[in-house]
Parts: sequence; structure tokens; C-alpha cells
Amino acid sequence: MDATAARKTLSNVDAATGRAALGVAASSATVLTSGANAMTGDLKFSGNYGILQTTSDGADNGQLYMCGGGYVSGDLHARGAALTFFGNEYTTIGGQARYYAGNVSTGHHVWYTGNGSERMRLTYGGNLLIGTTTDDGTNKLQVTGNAKITGAIATTGAATVGGDLTVTGAGTNFRNAIKAVDGAGSGLDADTVPNATPASASATGTAGMIRYDANYIYICVAANTWKRAAISTW
Repeated sequence: MDATAARKTLSNVDAATGRAALGVAASSATVLTSGANAMTGDLKFSGNYGILQTTSDGADNGQLYMCGGGYVSGDLHARGAALTFFGNEYTTIGGQARYYAGNVSTGHHVWYTGNGSERMRLTYGGNLLIGTTTDDGTNKLQVTGNAKITGAIATTGAATVGGDLTVTGAGTNFRNAIKAVDGAGSGLDADTVPNATPASASATGTAGMIRYDANYIYICVAANTWKRAAISTW
């Protein structure tokens, strides 16, 4: 440790018991022990302390870990939430900081700010909740509140919009903003009217839908109610 940083080191090791006191007499009740003897009471510091490995630069191949439950070799989070910090030269995973929630159905990662209000939660099942604590059990990202995304959004599945969809920056043509292409590669532009014509005047439809064929334009004027107008060349 750098002594100029005003940090204190473990001191006052009791040779008879192997106990090491942190800045206090070895006979104090607040001591750090090893082996079969567990520490009792709170671990408290007075001043600036560092908890770190004694390895040298370029040979930092150790790790530090802390667990809320008992330690199980090879499965640190089996009995509680845990933190693990790896030195840069640790084999294959050097430099990583790992944060584990306990291996139990309530083992979530939960972030709080301010007066203890929950802001974000990564559930045991892998769903990320922002602005809500209610998991729908399905969607990987669940946000309650407004969200702003700068950049493109790509999806390989269906997208459902439950309210108004406002598109800006479409330029001179709405087609520039939204374009759907089916798996066969045939394009369906947002400003192109589909030509799947209704089979009858009472075919399934929603008010405002427009269709066409070579002879007519069809407009759905009410639920399942269509009207048509003849078209011709000029």
C-alpha cells in the first residue's frame, strides 16, 4: 500500500491466536481472524483503509470475494449474493468484476437511489425492469415511463405499439422512415396501399383501411363495412 495515501494496514498480529487487529490492540473484540476462527461483531474502519491483494504489478493473479451466505467452493453465489474481483492476470477472466445475486427465486439485482427508492431491477429470470417492480414474466426489457433512443432500432420479431406512433425525420417521403419487408424479400412501403381487396362489402376490416385492385378503390367506413369506387385511366 502507498503510505502517502494515508492508508492503514493490518497490524498488531497476536502470535498466540493468529488474530490480526485493524488499527486496534490485538486483544480488542473487533478482530479479523482466519482458519476455523470466524470474526465476531462488525468490521469497522477508522481512517482510510484498502482491501487488496499483496501481488505485484504484472502478476495480479488473485481474487477477492465477499458473500452474503456461506461459501461453496466453485459456486460462490449458491448460498447468497456475492461480489468477486479478479486481478488483471487472473487466468482467462482477468480484470473482471462479478456481481452475483443469490441462487434463489428472489435473487434479483436491485438498484436504489435517493431516499431508498428502487430505480432498476434485473430479475432472477433475466428480465430488466426500469421504473417498475412488476415483472410480466415475458419481456426482457420492461420500462415504465418515457424512453429516448438515439440511433437505429433493429428487431427480428414482431413489434406491437399500444398507443400513437409518431415518426419524425422521414425526409420527403414517409417511406424513408418505415419500411416493412417480408421474409421473401418483397417490399411493402408504409406509403403504399396494400392490394389485398376485401372479398365482400362485409369483409373483416377496421374503419380507415384502404385497399385497391385494377378496377376499384375500397374503403372501410366502419367495422366490417366496405365501400368502393370505380377507377379508370386518364
